[in-house]
Formats: sequence, structure tokens, C-alpha cells
Amino acid sequence: RVLKKGESGDEVSLGALRPGDTFGEAGLLGNALNPATVRASSDVEVLRLDRSVFDTLLRQRADVRQYFELQNRHRNLQHFFRQFNVFHHLPPEALAELLAGLEPIEAQPGEVIISEGDPPGPLYILEDGRCRVHIGTGDRRRNVAFLRQGEFFGELSVFRGNPREATVEAHGLVDGQP
Repeated sequence: RVLKKGESGDEVSLGALRPGDTFGEAGLLGNALNPATVRASSDVEVLRLDRSVFDTLLRQRADVRQYFELQNRHRNLQHFFRQFNVFHHLPPEALAELLAGLEPIEAQPGEVIISEGDPPGPLYILEDGRCRVHIGTGDRRRNVAFLRQGEFFGELSVFRGNPREATVEAHGLVDGQP
């Protein structure tokens, strides 16, 4: 089982590994930002690949590096979605479809992601950072929400087919997934 500590300190199950699955490659790739615990649920037999062998393989085969980086990105997104209640209960098939449709974007602080009145567009999932949601312009602008990691926005426009009802701007470095 793959586990992570939740915000309240309790363990959150991120998934289960099956025969043939890999783990630990994020650390070998140098981007283990969100460490997780892998705990045996039964008797297991694992094969270990030494870092020096892995590094040599990556230097010699760019396609292997690309494969592991893509696999790592996919796994990180799966784990990300398992941590938030709204996505936690999605069936694996729905989660796989969702992951396949994501496109990463970055927004700098103060950058507008969607503007009030814009035509309907994609839904966004805040992977990292914070966003401010406001309505109106100039002196009549009113903050209506601040969004954090795991929250999403733009869904009303998607569901109703109506223009955007608010402006959403990055309030800190934002990595989003439309």
C-alpha cells in the first residue's frame, strides 16, 4: 500500500501496488517532493536497482528517462487526486480518463487565469499555490473566495455553458491542470 500523511496527520491511502509496479524512482530522478510510505500488506518479494545502475541507464537511454518521468508525473497526479475528498472516490477508470485529459499550466502571482465574462472554458484544478476569486472591476471589485491546493474552479461555466461568473487570478505561484 502507498500511504501519505494527510493535513490532519492521519494516513491517506494513495493506492496499492501490484506485481510489476515500481516505486522509489521519484527519488532516483531527483524530484521526490511528496514522499510517501510503501507498506507491505502481505508477504512480498521486491527487486532493488542500485542508484548507480539507474543513473547509467538514464544517461545511456533518453527514452528510459522520459518513460520514468512520465510515469512519475502520472503517479504524482493520481496521489494528488486521492488526497482530496472530491476526487478520492472516483472509480479508477474515471480517474484514468481525468488524468489523460489534464494539461499543466503555470501562472505567476497576479496573473489572471480566467476573467469574469469570458466564454465558457475548461475546469481548472489547483495543483499547487493559491488563487483569489473576485467579481467586479476597479473600485467595485469584491473578493469572493481564496482557493488552495486541491480545489477546483470554472466548473459552473463547464456545466452550464455560461460565461465565466468571476475572475480568478494567481495569488501565489500556481501550477494548475485544466
